[in-house]
Amino acid sequence: MLKIWVGTTGKEHARAMIGIRFSLYPMRDDFVPLILAAVKDLDRLGVEVEADDVSTCLLGEEPHLFEALRVAFGRVARSGAHVVLSATFSAGCPGEPDGDVCVPRAYGGPSGGEEGWSEEAYRLPDRVSAQFALYPLGLSGYMDAIYSEIERAKQAGVVNVVGRHFCTHLYGPGGAVFDVLRLAFTETRALATHSVMTVTLAANSPSLTEDDQASTSAI
Repeated sequence: MLKIWVGTTGKEHARAMIGIRFSLYPMRDDFVPLILAAVKDLDRLGVEVEADDVSTCLLGEEPHLFEALRVAFGRVARSGAHVVLSATFSAGCPGEPDGDVCVPRAYGGPSGGEEGWSEEAYRLPDRVSAQFALYPLGLSGYMDAIYSEIERAKQAGVVNVVGRHFCTHLYGPGGAVFDVLRLAFTETRALATHSVMTVTLAANSPSLTEDDQASTSAI
């Protein structure tokens, strides 16, 4: 498991309110109940949930956001359906309304791991594919910051990292993929006050090639 570095600003940085807007696409006829079940009661994890006909927005502290997104994705993936999740992470946007959102954590069930997350947050597929892109806005050396996170992901050795047009592709166990994404966003936020990360996650894809499967099983 990757260690999530808090940074020089300490716990205030790790606990700062950020947001994620995501959409789930289960490739199955019963997609409606799968999506509704995925987002059910996420607010108990300490995030504000705003859903509309296009996407779901999560607002809250960084650890709770990643827990909630892992739970939502894992719920659909465990159904066996081919599922894609598209998400935009944003922190420090100057155009946001004033006033942070603070939602008390109401979850009281079994927990585990260093974060004390709900057990559902750790029930992720063994094989997940993800493409992500980082945007450290306003940073003059933004390409250096992006290359640094790509190299960090390669050096960690917990997922397979492949360069693609306009993004970086990760193959590996679900938990490890989420850890790489979380660390990349944490490190970027430490450099750029306004940071954005776009992510597309997929599980149970029938188009996963034998080479891709070999790369994930070898991690």
